[in-house]
Amino acid sequence: MTTLITIVFTALLSALVTWGAAWLVFTRFIWPQLEKDLNREIDVKVQQIGDALEARVREGVRKGVLDGIAQIPTAEVLRGTTENMMKTGQSLVEQGIGSILGNKKR
Repeated sequence: MTTLITIVFTALLSALVTWGAAWLVFTRFIWPQLEKDLNREIDVKVQQIGDALEARVREGVRKGVLDGIAQIPTAEVLRGTTENMMKTGQSLVEQGIGSILGNKKR
């Protein structure tokens, strides 16, 4: 009976020492290297995503600017709008100056 207990105890102790050594090697050597590799891989993927996103944003802005330029009104419409703005501004200035100088012209 004593021999059987010694064999079982030796087997359990051997298993514990093996697991402890494996855990020590994993935590000291393997895990830090895996973590470095994973961080490096994440950095590469983030850079790739950033480059792709930058290209998509650049293309979207380019397309938006081109669409905006294409929707600018023709020269005649632009000229008419400018003339209307000038007349409105002129009447506002005249009224402002008139009220400052005391002219009650409406």
